[in-house]
Order: sequence, then C-alpha cells, then structure tokens
Amino acid sequence: MDEETARTVGVLMGVKRFMEHQEKYKEGEGYNMCQAIKEMMEDSRMEGEKSGWEKGEKSGRKKEQAEGIRIFIQSNRDDGTEEDAIAGKLQKYYEMTETDAWKMLNGGRI
Repeated sequence: MDEETARTVGVLMGVKRFMEHQEKYKEGEGYNMCQAIKEMMEDSRMEGEKSGWEKGEKSGRKKEQAEGIRIFIQSNRDDGTEEDAIAGKLQKYYEMTETDAWKMLNGGRI
C-alpha cells in the first residue's frame, strides 16, 4: 500500500512497530502492512505469554511454566523458526539467560 495509506492504517490500528520502523516494511513504492500487523500480533502474544509466565512464577507453578515454555518452543519449531531465533525469543520474553534458553531448547529444565 502507498505511504500515506500505510501511515493512516498504522495510526488507526495502533501498529506501533510500523510507526517506529517504517523502512523495514518498505517494498518498492509501498509498504507491507501485513507483515507489520503479523509482527504486532506476535509481540502481543509474546507479551501475554510473558505475563502468564510471571503470574505462574509468583504462584509457584513451575511444572505448568515449563510446559508452557515447551509448547512455546514446539509452536515456534512448527512455524519453521530457527533455533537461534527461538533462543532469542526465550531470552527476550521470558528473561532467561542464554544458557537457560538453550537448556530449555535441548529439553532440559532451568
């Protein structure tokens, strides 16, 4: 879509990622808003999972937390996400160390 339309959609829909990184979504003379919105939805999902992780941690449900992370890892693998990228997401969204992220990726527990 053209720049003016993309900016309008970005503002109206609150696509913060697009507004902050417009050049990343530039394709020729237009912008790929589908990718910006997809990434916004992924960020929202990750924030929700992180919030759930934090709540679970506070209530001491370690077993459920580990299962949630296992599902998160499998979901990303099913989507074709590279292991390095999954490790990065674990560090970002679950505030894990790199070592702990790789332990979880390799089926371990932290």
